[in-house]
Amino acid sequence: MPLWERRAAAGSQWLLYLLLVLAPLAGWLYASAAGLSVNWFGLFQVPDLVVKNAHRAAQFKSLHQVSVALLALLLAGHVGAALRHAFVLRDDIMHRMLPWKRPPA
Repeated sequence: MPLWERRAAAGSQWLLYLLLVLAPLAGWLYASAAGLSVNWFGLFQVPDLVVKNAHRAAQFKSLHQVSVALLALLLAGHVGAALRHAFVLRDDIMHRMLPWKRPPA
């Protein structure tokens, strides 16, 4: 792969991890600031992270929406790039990603 593709792949992978943490955290902060109760998969109530504040709630809601939208776009690009490697370039990138596949000899 060219250097720019390797850097884009590494950067997008780190951004995916960052957004996987940021999006739910921003949602939790929004719910806390909006005075909404949050539970973890119906098992238990999670504590509020901030006090109720309408202005902060609007900010956290925007952060949550933007981070979820970015996550969706990045995920679509990631899947598209994986499919490109598998079906267009036909290189061994998919084989390296999947633990049960072995690269061809």
